[in-house]
Amino acid sequence: MGASQEKKKRQEMKQSGADTRKEKQLQMELQKKRARRRNTIIGTIVVIVLIAVLVLNSTLFYTGVPALTIGDKQYTVADFNYYYYTAYHTTYQNLYQFYGESIVQFLDTRRPLKDQMYDDTRTWADYFEEIALNNMQETTLLCEAAKKAGLTLTEEDIENIDKTMEGIKNNYSAYGYASLASFFAGAYGKGVNEKNFRQNLENDYLANLYVQDMLKKMEFSEKELNDYYNERKDQYDLLTFRRYYVSGSADEDKGIDSETAMANAKETAEAIAVAKSEQEFNDLVYKYVPDDRKDSYADGEATLYKNTSPSNLIEEHAEWLLDEARAEGDTTVIEASSGYYVLYFIGRNDNSYNTINVRHILVPIENSDEESDKIAKEKAEALLKVWRGGEATEESFAELAKINSTDGSASNGGLYENVALGQMVKEFEDWCFDEARKPGDTGIVKTQYGYHVMYFSGYGEPYRLLIAKSAMQNEEYKNWLEEQKPNFEISKKFAMKFAKK
Repeated sequence: MGASQEKKKRQEMKQSGADTRKEKQLQMELQKKRARRRNTIIGTIVVIVLIAVLVLNSTLFYTGVPALTIGDKQYTVADFNYYYYTAYHTTYQNLYQFYGESIVQFLDTRRPLKDQMYDDTRTWADYFEEIALNNMQETTLLCEAAKKAGLTLTEEDIENIDKTMEGIKNNYSAYGYASLASFFAGAYGKGVNEKNFRQNLENDYLANLYVQDMLKKMEFSEKELNDYYNERKDQYDLLTFRRYYVSGSADEDKGIDSETAMANAKETAEAIAVAKSEQEFNDLVYKYVPDDRKDSYADGEATLYKNTSPSNLIEEHAEWLLDEARAEGDTTVIEASSGYYVLYFIGRNDNSYNTINVRHILVPIENSDEESDKIAKEKAEALLKVWRGGEATEESFAELAKINSTDGSASNGGLYENVALGQMVKEFEDWCFDEARKPGDTGIVKTQYGYHVMYFSGYGEPYRLLIAKSAMQNEEYKNWLEEQKPNFEISKKFAMKFAKK
């Protein structure tokens, strides 16, 4: 066919609509191919999303995918969640013991942690993440050091871990969980289960074992300890004094403005400050205290602050009390925002006293009624009688404590070593630090916890040396820790985005 004939044929086909049909057919084929490709892509995406959802809703993602590395050690989301929620539970418990129900003003469990501020720049979620990462880094390097030193968990450590796990298994329902698995996931975050909880708990114990081993090897001379303490005595000494606050608040009902109220408060405070003895101070306070508060100040206890750490005092008060020239009987008046404080100096304790070692058997009072009290007292008396009727030695007392005491020290024969002032409840402490107390003394003491069968073991080290030793050990440990951290840098992975859920 010639060129002219071919051209003519095309013109005829075009006129007949053949070209148009062919073009449409080609376009339709292309559209079908695009649709199939689009459906394939969509299908793939759907499958990927479904797989992601399934993985994220299973424990595999949280327990199998690395969320961060610390040095050469990999950690999963579940591992991080263990440390994150451990920090949360510990902090909450500490705050609750101090603030009670008022804790909601600082940390409200009903609101997301990321929506509550810990300080000016960090939320509570930021804070707990920071604590968790620091603890993970420290635990990692300590466990590595422990393994290099050939340390392994002791039988006592393993027994304590077993008890912890058994306690969780026996009590998860008391916390409102239907199963053990739901307890771990609910209390410690997604992915946390019995296996990885125990593994991380074992790591914590091993890390602590290395720290204790390290501290035992740190030795200091008595001179080094005394010199260290004396350089920081204003931080460690304890203060005993009396203090009374005179309010200078305005009283609109009586027509007293704030300026007049403050002037009256200053006059009252200065009238009390003329006291030349503790008794006179108490008498003057009682004279000026409002009538509706006199009962609280009748015996003088309300004004007494005994063996108080300077860190717990208002800065101006601590500064005056710590003055080297301060002598017993000195008084002063210090202005506050809406009143005046009157202070009476009694003495300064340099912690040179010996600590005490004591054993005890705690018999709790089951209910707050006279019959329960009587039963507990009789049981305590019976235990002491049993001991006196036997070998009546410290060793036999320890064995009796192991079997009968409900206190945490029972496994150690009820022993508390190097007990210092302010560490025990008043009644317990008063018995231990009685000036007439001597090794081998026994007795029964009632406290808010129940009845204590007491055995005085003897005296420990001077407390000032223990304070210095602890502080010096802590400094050395921190310095060592900072030297190790560069070898255990923290590197977060993508999976960390799913932590804290």
